[in-house]
Amino acid sequence: MKKKPLLALLLLIGFCSVTVLNAQDDIFKDWEKRKKSAKSHIKKKKEEEFKNGWTPSMVSAILLTQSSYKDWSKGGENSLAWTLNHDGLFVYRKDRFFGLIEFKTAFGQSKLGSQQVRKTEDRLQLETTMRLRLKKYLTPFISNLIQTQFAPGYRYNKDPVTGAEAREQISDFWDPAYVYQSLGLVTIPTKGVSIRLGVAVREIFTRRFHNYSGGDWVQVDSGLELVYDFNRNVAQNTLIKSNFRLYSAFNDFQEVNIVWDNQLILKINKIFSANAKAMLIYDPEVIKTMQIQEILGIGINYSFF
Repeated sequence: MKKKPLLALLLLIGFCSVTVLNAQDDIFKDWEKRKKSAKSHIKKKKEEEFKNGWTPSMVSAILLTQSSYKDWSKGGENSLAWTLNHDGLFVYRKDRFFGLIEFKTAFGQSKLGSQQVRKTEDRLQLETTMRLRLKKYLTPFISNLIQTQFAPGYRYNKDPVTGAEAREQISDFWDPAYVYQSLGLVTIPTKGVSIRLGVAVREIFTRRFHNYSGGDWVQVDSGLELVYDFNRNVAQNTLIKSNFRLYSAFNDFQEVNIVWDNQLILKINKIFSANAKAMLIYDPEVIKTMQIQEILGIGINYSFF
């Protein structure tokens, strides 16, 4: 008779244990469900903020190269080169309206041996674009682009008699400055790719070096502008940016101005990255040959947002 109460007690304890475990499991599942719901709400809120409001992005990078020699039997000259880049992108979305403000700045110098300090890169660019999506493939746009430089630019020569280095100034801040206003249609066939075609007005401003503006202070013309923009991650930690611009004035439609700006960024870690840049410019009004710039280096990146 004593065994029955003991057996009943053991059964009761087992039942209570199973009930408690099931209750704990239900509480844990409910907590996980609420956690996922909270994450989904935060993600949705961020997406809504991105769709309706400003989304800023700014990145700074510095590239350094230094070499020093003393009693080096194989020869060599001391050198120091540095380049500072700062790029910013501000995107605004509100329903069908899309606004974009993008600026690119770069400045670099180098010192080789006994030579004077020379400029290696100098860029100041600001572009504003506004779009209005009417239908799936119909997106009119209006844009404004300003391009100039920070510091004076020089052409270096050597005196044929003394061999001394001499320099001649050929450009300066806002001398020249290129301003484009465009109006047309843009299509986005896939993520990170946009193609736009429009009518553009180009203004070239100068202060001293009027050879950039056809011999006058200001040169104004109008024509057609085609812009192809590519900005995508092609692999893990590998970003390619490419901007291809064609402009042809109506009064001289056979002459085409070309600017092709390319950048490859290989992210090593959160701080360091390898950067490769290549820019091709064809401006027959200034020089009849293709202008080419190449920059390669490893530097430090810092993202503000």
